[in-house]
Amino acid sequence: MKKHFPFIVSLIFLLSIGLLHAQESKSLTETQPLKDSLYLKKKDYQKQLDFENFKYAFPAKKKNMWALGVNGGYACVLGDVATKYGWGAGLTLQKSLGHVFALRLQGMYSQVTGQDVKSTGLSNQFRNFKLNFSALEVQGVAYLNNISFYKRSPKLLVYALGGIGLSTRNTKMNMTDDNNAGSIYDYTGVVSDPKFFTRGATYKAIKSINDKTYETIATVENTTFSVKNTQINPSISLGAGLLFKVSKRIDLNLEQKFSWNNDNLLDGTKFTSDYVATSKSDFYSYTSIGVNFKLGKRQEPLYWVNPIVRPYEDIMELKSNLYSGEFMKDEDEDGVVDLFDKELNTPTATMVNTHGISLDIDGDGISDKFDDEPFSPKRARVDKNGRALDSDDDGVVDVNDKQSNTKANAQADAKGLEILSGGSGIDPKIFDPVFFDLNKADVKQEFYPSIYKIAMYMQSNPSAMVKVFGHTDNRAKDDYNIKLAQRRAEAVVKILVSAFGLSKDRFEVEALGKADPVVPNLPLKFDPVIEGGHYLNRRVTFAVK
Repeated sequence: MKKHFPFIVSLIFLLSIGLLHAQESKSLTETQPLKDSLYLKKKDYQKQLDFENFKYAFPAKKKNMWALGVNGGYACVLGDVATKYGWGAGLTLQKSLGHVFALRLQGMYSQVTGQDVKSTGLSNQFRNFKLNFSALEVQGVAYLNNISFYKRSPKLLVYALGGIGLSTRNTKMNMTDDNNAGSIYDYTGVVSDPKFFTRGATYKAIKSINDKTYETIATVENTTFSVKNTQINPSISLGAGLLFKVSKRIDLNLEQKFSWNNDNLLDGTKFTSDYVATSKSDFYSYTSIGVNFKLGKRQEPLYWVNPIVRPYEDIMELKSNLYSGEFMKDEDEDGVVDLFDKELNTPTATMVNTHGISLDIDGDGISDKFDDEPFSPKRARVDKNGRALDSDDDGVVDVNDKQSNTKANAQADAKGLEILSGGSGIDPKIFDPVFFDLNKADVKQEFYPSIYKIAMYMQSNPSAMVKVFGHTDNRAKDDYNIKLAQRRAEAVVKILVSAFGLSKDRFEVEALGKADPVVPNLPLKFDPVIEGGHYLNRRVTFAVK
């Protein structure tokens, strides 16, 4: 058994995961199937579902393709020595972050040669160089025209880019003649001619003299890092390009990029042909043509997707429904069009709210059309016809009944309390007192239930007489306390007479003032600790005569 225990635990775990996944899928499906779930991440299903059911304003972003690019083109150095020719090649890997921005990784290698056709003034030399250059950069790409108001999607995109990374350069110069014991070249007779249309003869003359070996290593800058005559520099690039869509899987691009590398020796020298020192760094230029292959079973990169197509389609669908009569369709004829109707099968001639749902004014779950008692008390339990339940048949519905088990054929008051023979069911010995604030004779609403009990007793016992006693605390003169006690007792009697129709002659008022306190011998000075005792003394009490 011990041998198989780990296997059994693992099996139970896998089954649990499977059941949870099935339950999650089931709950999502039961809500409503996604209309547009293609290429969605699992975590975005609910967001897309809410969007399609008009609960959220924005759709989920779909998974989109990666783009792998191969490029090649012309490379040159913008420095002190003119570039004769150069080539470059590279790879890119790009991922769209949205409809406008993308992130791109670019690695490239190039080789550039340069040759001056204007000789240096002092030594009559024609400078040259050969540059091996490579770079690895992370670039941000911004597409400038993918949002179109007049067509579904563009076939040509214009973009700008910026990047940062590292570059390496190894620059050599051909300064000595290996065929002449390594001596400096003798350019006697070679005409210095920098003019564009006539310099070809100068190139040919120099070529006939120079060998093909670049043996002299350019100086390495002390401000940067180098390994075996190869200098490592920072690289900051800016550029722009055009992207042509060939198919869903293939794009072509034409791009121009300039790089700053904090290096004034890309062409091997810091001086002009007139030996004037230049302090600014050389720039590297790369003009390329590339092919991008879009990878994966996903939506094409988002920079090819026009984000306003979806709103346009929704508007077109709405207009189409409006003009075709679908918009105003009302199948159940409740006055709410089906597009906004949340209850499409409302019975005929039933009043509904603005959402097309049958009215249920008392909220008992029974439509008013079928409710025999459309104004049942709130929170009352009702029968199938909407009538509030009265379990003990005492005439008071259960939600208001303070005594839910009243005996059969017994009389009950308005609160469902059983009225005992010859009385109200209320023991006059336990009439609740009415308490008052300091120096006040106003009856607070919280004591109305106590007064109600007295009224019910007196109505059920027409011959009963009640004596009403007024009390105060001990913090005033005797004559003031007697008058205050009298006013308090009369205030209670006034409510019993005016609210319940009892005769004033059935009451006898007696003002006791500070006599007969509940809590005796309290100090006169205000003290919040004992103030509750004074409150108990400020009261009106009752006794049946």
